[in-house]
Amino acid sequence: MARIILVTIGSLGDLHPFIAIGQGLTARGEQVLMAVPEDGVEKVRAAGLEAVSILPSYASICDRLGMGEEHLAARILADSSFVIDKILMPSLRSSTAALDRLAAGADVIASSIFAFAGEIVAEKRGLPLASDVLPRNSASLS
Repeated sequence: MARIILVTIGSLGDLHPFIAIGQGLTARGEQVLMAVPEDGVEKVRAAGLEAVSILPSYASICDRLGMGEEHLAARILADSSFVIDKILMPSLRSSTAALDRLAAGADVIASSIFAFAGEIVAEKRGLPLASDVLPRNSASLS
């Protein structure tokens, strides 16, 4: 049985595919741990998977930036550099440290493209890394 860590950030559009992957791997006998933002933990656990928070909740990001949820969502969709500079980078050190602790004994890490800690920890520990690229919104599908 392989010990697989699935790392994702972002919206339910990021979380749901990883939950499905985790359930499929678990059904095949693999040990899956999902490392997700704080507000995704209960949803993952409700789906029957183990979950640990390595990132702050969306609400805490809104509070830190002094923005409402809708305003932040619009800014995220409109400006990739804002996402990197104001959302991802401020928590990179802490999320990487948290994921590194979880990765002890792991066999592989699979992460979403913006879950930078996944790539850093996989490289540090010499673990195989699988990374995905999901469309950011429906306009990117056309």
